[in-house]
Amino acid sequence: MKMNAKAVQCLCSALLAAALAAHAGEIDLRTARITVVDPESKAQKMAAEELEKHLALIAGERHPATDGYEFAIGRVAPGMDAAKAWESHAFASGKTLYFWGDDRSAGEGGRGSLYAVYGFLDKVLGVKWVRPGDEGIVFQNRTTVSVPDGWKYRFYPPLEKSEIRVGACPKKRPDFSSYMFKKRFDLEIIPSEFMDAFTLSRMRPEYWAFRQWTWRMRLQTRTSISYGHAFTKWNDRFYDTHREYLAMWHGTNRGHSVKSRGKYMHICYSNPGTQNQVISDWLKGGTNEYINVCAADSQTTHCRCEGCRALDADAPGENFLADKSDRQVWFWNRIAEKAIAIRPDVKIVAYIYANYRQPPRRYRIEHPDNFIAGVVPSIYDDSNALIRGWQEKGLKRYFVRPNYLCYKGAMPRGLERYLFEDFKENLKLGMIGVDEDNFKRSFSMVVMFDFYALARVISDPTLTFAEVEREYLSQFGPAAEEMGRYYARVRSRGEASRIAIMKGGASALARDDGELARAGYTGHSFADLDGDLEVIARALSCQGLTPAQRRRVEEVKLVVEHAKLTLDFLKKSRVKGGDDDFRAAAARLKEFRIRHANDMREAWPMLFSDKKLEKPLWHRVASPKPPAAKGR
Repeated sequence: MKMNAKAVQCLCSALLAAALAAHAGEIDLRTARITVVDPESKAQKMAAEELEKHLALIAGERHPATDGYEFAIGRVAPGMDAAKAWESHAFASGKTLYFWGDDRSAGEGGRGSLYAVYGFLDKVLGVKWVRPGDEGIVFQNRTTVSVPDGWKYRFYPPLEKSEIRVGACPKKRPDFSSYMFKKRFDLEIIPSEFMDAFTLSRMRPEYWAFRQWTWRMRLQTRTSISYGHAFTKWNDRFYDTHREYLAMWHGTNRGHSVKSRGKYMHICYSNPGTQNQVISDWLKGGTNEYINVCAADSQTTHCRCEGCRALDADAPGENFLADKSDRQVWFWNRIAEKAIAIRPDVKIVAYIYANYRQPPRRYRIEHPDNFIAGVVPSIYDDSNALIRGWQEKGLKRYFVRPNYLCYKGAMPRGLERYLFEDFKENLKLGMIGVDEDNFKRSFSMVVMFDFYALARVISDPTLTFAEVEREYLSQFGPAAEEMGRYYARVRSRGEASRIAIMKGGASALARDDGELARAGYTGHSFADLDGDLEVIARALSCQGLTPAQRRRVEEVKLVVEHAKLTLDFLKKSRVKGGDDDFRAAAARLKEFRIRHANDMREAWPMLFSDKKLEKPLWHRVASPKPPAAKGR
């Protein structure tokens, strides 16, 4: 069929337009330029710095051109609305990609433009942040990327509270003589090779790397709720003046004469004076929306006075310390009714924790619209059953504040899938947020999968575990499939061990520390770990590993080798009459840790100082060897 000249011209124009359209969204990452609307904005400045850093890594070189594609940070795209509180937006139009959002200071709002940039790096360029620090940036080298006209991204924090705790920036070297330092670390047994962990030159960079990682993962809290152990200073305040406010926890004694230990004491919940003091403190503070009445996490210092005992609902013959929930609920109700009379929209905030975490037997939450709970399940609890039980007693609003990441063990524990799915199940029940406590060990490959899985599902609950696992394994490149087999092996053992301990009931009051380590050390044998090393050896034999990918696999190998040595050390400590073997195992473990101190991003002082596991054993190593028994 013949075409006239006009038809041919139209066809050529259409083909040209299609060709231009195909390239309209192509960005040369080497020459793209970054502009910032408000250089004084911390969010926009950080967004520009992070975008530049990642573009340089991905493209390999950067030569921004005046006519290059524009990344406009802080500028609302034409025809689009300004961001609302906590929102982040990105939109591609023509030769510009716009990033804007709620860029108020961190204390007032969000990091909108910054999170918009992270969304682009994640969704378009496929960047993943598997670990704090720039060594945790996983990316594929490329010089161009296609972003079609109209591409858009929006982020809004799905929960009111989305936090993996970072803590405060270190301002000075720790006071080695302080009670809190001595409680956590034992300088007598920490080898000198690990003391640089307490220097500011080490602590500050690690702090900022961890905090930046939480930003990269887009963990954003939009409702600031006041809570935390509320009565830590009451022992000091009232020991000499109103000791009746303090728990009668030991005989007829109230409070604790040692101030440094008084912070862990419970109070006398049945005393009207105690309740009035809480309200008085609140009034002096300006009748804020929240009243923090979170009790101590001590499981032993509950008040034994007649008034408090009358509030309990113990079963006949039950241990006094088995369940202390009813006295807590009664106390919350009394505080609520007093505070509501002054400010009707007040919110009482309390912990459901330790041996007052089981649902009450006698009392109900009488003012559920004025109450928020921070639920602290044990890792061996059925957290859903726990929450449902409290909901039957009136609980409406709650956030989950677990200690799941407070793990000091050397053994990989394989609970990343459980933590991920447990979060999703809690979310179905209506939780408003999550606050994950941890021992700031997020650089360690022993627990990093746990951190990553939780961070990803907190910021995007629509993800599946399979998707998150695929992301995490991408750091190993061609070895991803073999490393997936390794993690699956550890996971099957860790999950089985957790269930066995849960069903055994031995850890009914478990919260963190050594209780969490128990699943790791009981769930893995030497044969299991040898099998893990065989899988890792196959991973290291994969062709095409980059130096960074190989380094990550080798570090996991070190984790398993270290686990074997630590398990050997612990097992030999329990062999009667095997002191020589025990000391030899200790020497091998110590030598390994010193040799690989900088090869593993590990919290070595914490391992040595764990009072539930290693601390007493290292003191035993340090003590003189007992003399051999004399023969007759």
